[in-house]
Amino acid sequence: LLGFFRGWGATVLRDAPNAGLYLVFYRALKCPLETPFPPVLGNLLAAGTAGLLSTLLTQPIDLAKTRIQLAPTRYHSVLPTLRLI
Repeated sequence: LLGFFRGWGATVLRDAPNAGLYLVFYRALKCPLETPFPPVLGNLLAAGTAGLLSTLLTQPIDLAKTRIQLAPTRYHSVLPTLRLI
């Protein structure tokens, strides 16, 4: 039963900042990109760029989460996992 929750803390540490960063980047990019492009294309470019940037910034925590889930005997929590990496 505890195996279902392994890596849960690291998942929360990744998902909350990822969502927040996505919204910040999307809102910052949406208006400037809608001016030179049609609105649909501007939204698509803003969303894609925001997703890329937020994922790149939270990728180290995602790597730690994956390692905790795949090798729980070696990796116990986020900070020691990041130090080992």
